[in-house]
Amino acid sequence: LLLLPPPPPPLVSPSSGLMPSCLASFIPLKAHLPCFVVLLLLFMSVSGTSLPSRKTCIDGLVFGGENLEVNGSFPIYDATAKAALVCRQECFNRENECTSYVYVGDVNGYFCSQTNGTCFLKKLATQAAYNKCACGQAMRVLPQPSPTEIPPQGAKNVLYIVIDDYRPELGLAYDQKLMKTPNLDKLTTDSMVFQRAYCQISVCSPSRMSFLSGRRPDHTKTYNFLNHLRQADCGITASNMSFIGTEVKHISTIQVTQNQGGAGQCCTSCSTYKDCGAWTYQKSSSLCILFGGMTPYPTPIPASNSISGRVGSMNTGSASWITLPQHFYRSGYFTASSGKVFHTEEGGTGPYPWIGNGMPPVQDPLSWSPGFSMMDVNGVAPMAPCDIFHQSNNNGCDISATLEGNVLDGGAPLCDKTIADDAVMKIQIAAKNKRDSNQPFFLAVGFRKPHLPFRFPRPYVDMYPSQESIPIAVHDTMSYSVPPIAHRAATIQHDSDPHLPMNISEAQRYRLYYYSAASWMDSQVGRVLQELEASGLSNETLVVLHSDHGWQLGEHGQWEKFTLWELAARVPFIIKVPWMPETKGKQTNAFTELVDVYPTIVELAGLEPPHDDAPLSGISLVSTLKNASFSARNFTLTQYPRCPQNLSDPAEYYKDNACEFVDRTEFPFMGYSLRVETWRYTEWVRWNGTGLCPIWNDLVGAELYLHPTNEDLNNFDTSENENLVLTHKEQATFLSQMLHAIVDKEIQQRTW
Repeated sequence: LLLLPPPPPPLVSPSSGLMPSCLASFIPLKAHLPCFVVLLLLFMSVSGTSLPSRKTCIDGLVFGGENLEVNGSFPIYDATAKAALVCRQECFNRENECTSYVYVGDVNGYFCSQTNGTCFLKKLATQAAYNKCACGQAMRVLPQPSPTEIPPQGAKNVLYIVIDDYRPELGLAYDQKLMKTPNLDKLTTDSMVFQRAYCQISVCSPSRMSFLSGRRPDHTKTYNFLNHLRQADCGITASNMSFIGTEVKHISTIQVTQNQGGAGQCCTSCSTYKDCGAWTYQKSSSLCILFGGMTPYPTPIPASNSISGRVGSMNTGSASWITLPQHFYRSGYFTASSGKVFHTEEGGTGPYPWIGNGMPPVQDPLSWSPGFSMMDVNGVAPMAPCDIFHQSNNNGCDISATLEGNVLDGGAPLCDKTIADDAVMKIQIAAKNKRDSNQPFFLAVGFRKPHLPFRFPRPYVDMYPSQESIPIAVHDTMSYSVPPIAHRAATIQHDSDPHLPMNISEAQRYRLYYYSAASWMDSQVGRVLQELEASGLSNETLVVLHSDHGWQLGEHGQWEKFTLWELAARVPFIIKVPWMPETKGKQTNAFTELVDVYPTIVELAGLEPPHDDAPLSGISLVSTLKNASFSARNFTLTQYPRCPQNLSDPAEYYKDNACEFVDRTEFPFMGYSLRVETWRYTEWVRWNGTGLCPIWNDLVGAELYLHPTNEDLNNFDTSENENLVLTHKEQATFLSQMLHAIVDKEIQQRTW
């Protein structure tokens, strides 16, 4: 389910001869619960009918979802913490119907004005959330269909760690001497570090859908927080067009807000609605209007604030693709997730199971063994807000908490501690299942820091020099040689002019808190890696760690992500392959893209590539792992859209230019950046919203930066400070032609 508690002792030991028969093989018999269910019951159960202490009821955790029909909720005439055991016992006794329980009363040291406690027994837990006056626990998973594939002989386990908003700011791996990252440093000594690894788009949701599907954004057609890969494929859609007023029959109207998928969700709703043949999404009213009853359909007519299209398919395009974790699940692996793997915000309104928070919603249920993904990450491990310049215990980002992350001031739990707790539990379950059934596992763990807000235990800021001693970017303003469209208005900068420096004290504080949040994240990564070691399976487990994109800390006058500069595109990328000793402690300068992650993990684990309707964009890195000097590619490609509100003045294109909630058919511009051996070349061009492709002959701005062969990659102040496009025209022309050819080839691989 959503969060698993620490396990009590198992009901029987593997050596007792009493293990259920389904654990003896990869595939359980239909008459039995799936092996994972039996395994979870063993972890949650104890001898006889006694139960462990109330610590198994997770403080603050509540579930939504359907209550059991008979006595699904009932009062307990004791509102103290001990009463939670009564609730747990009742769920424990109803083993064929109760998956989880929630107890509401005076718990966790809070007085909640409860005369009586209340027990809620859940048939299916959904929409987890935090409530300081409650505790909850996932008890078991009800029977679910199992995959039919059997993993190949000798298949390896996978621990896949994704970090949010993290540039290569690691101590040992990337020679950042100021940084305190001891756990990542230890991983580095046993791994190969990829020095030139790059994302394909520098923002969370579309980047994650790119590397988890193995395709570039122009192939997934996801560029922001509106579209996800499980939406229907409706082909070409039309902006500022509507079927309202044509000779079509209205059959339904659905409320769909922009943060629920907008036109992409409307397309999906039509594609799953009986007799729907066309749709119109009205942005101003957030209405999805479905039409039917006429074939062929007429051409839509002009209408402002509307987007229209024909019925699509859920069986073609990205909706039918096999994601990286889904490929392992379909190959007979136990697959589980903790934390932010897919994007956790925004979401969709349906159809089931694509309803709820996240992109795809609820962490893509098709990708995981039933009951073992953290479906509602924002409910279980929310990122509590904080004020970086506020010193009080309640609002400050450096909160009163221990090094281990135990909050001392009554504030909300730290999200990465919750995620690490869950991941540790799932490693224990996966390891026991591996020992008992020889079934390999794929566990994905997504940590949320150093994503804003920078909330972490106060001892981590004390690891660094005083704020006044923190160095700021050497080039803390954007050169006038750079086209204004290159800059993205960032929250931290309050839409200020990038040609003017930020207040030095503010810049130092933001940097200090980013470093501290990263060190806090490092400690929780360490807990997961330590649990893997303790499981005894580390020698047969592949460990892959990277971030979803980079981050700027004032370089070029830019903060946060959202750009095409080196620091937004470049990511930390570490692979540990215990059975390949030639990778231990090695570094490579081979060009690497995050789309390469999918084919690399699949090959290292011993699986065949997926059989989809479109090839993966990435290249396996196994040859580079065997020989660090080998590079399978000679470029990397990153893109990002721009949507300035004021289109009349190019000098102000750096202002108010976010595209996160603009429909992809209505982007004014798209930027593409090509990184080659000694250059980075970028073009900002007009966007064809109908064909979702660049208009190369309508150039808005170009950038060319030198990366000399003797460059120190990990000195973040030395490169991309001066645009050379006007002084190196021959080089720019050559790279422009190369860029166009690469992008056009990718777009031609679409299914429409």
